[in-house]
Amino acid sequence: MKKYDFSYNNSKFHVYIHDISKKEVLVAVPELGWSYLFSYEIRTMDEFEEERTRVVRFLCEKTSLQYGAAERLVDLINEWI
Repeated sequence: MKKYDFSYNNSKFHVYIHDISKKEVLVAVPELGWSYLFSYEIRTMDEFEEERTRVVRFLCEKTSLQYGAAERLVDLINEWI
């Protein structure tokens, strides 16, 4: 399991990334009560953009993050995985 940090509004959040299999990775941010199962099987840019939009919306709906912060976090997660 890998651990990264994300800062937002003077708060630090821990981001945990765990490879479940060669096809999936679990990402969790306990401080936000949020987790998501990402697929490594995204093959096209359209699939990537659809997944990114879905995750950003999910973060905004389920946590206190604003849209811009959710986008930054998702982009960082994509770099980390």
